[in-house]
Amino acid sequence: MFLMGCSSTKGLYETFYVGNDGIQYFIQPLTFTGDADSDEELKIDITCKHKTVIKDSSIVNISLIGAKYFKTVDSIIINTDSCSVVLKDLNIMFSERDGDNFISRFTARSSLFGIKQIFNKSDWAFGVYAQNRSFKYITPKSTKKKIEALNYSIFMLF
Repeated sequence: MFLMGCSSTKGLYETFYVGNDGIQYFIQPLTFTGDADSDEELKIDITCKHKTVIKDSSIVNISLIGAKYFKTVDSIIINTDSCSVVLKDLNIMFSERDGDNFISRFTARSSLFGIKQIFNKSDWAFGVYAQNRSFKYITPKSTKKKIEALNYSIFMLF
């Protein structure tokens, strides 16, 4: 069982020992898709630290990829059927053109407790609120499996 857990999470995260602060985890980008009529994607990566108790915040980076160019984002809500995490005060890291698409990357902080809670469920729905509009992103089957593996390997330990 241990070997199966290790192999299913290979490449999904990296760990770093940070001395008295415990272990830092970097969750590799997870991909979410826009509605069926678009090629829009949202990618999220998360950096968090944990030692013995949850007392720190997490850094959450979001990349919005598609035909829409995002200069600013007011807020992002990550919903599961049992909880929500709201990201506010998003700061733009960069925007660039990639062929016909744009990549707009933002960063924010969130409580580690909230991040742990959303990993209890694998079906996430994102609401991105920007430029007086809302945009929805859902969890593809391949990402659901990654969320389940990450919860099993990391977040159940918190």
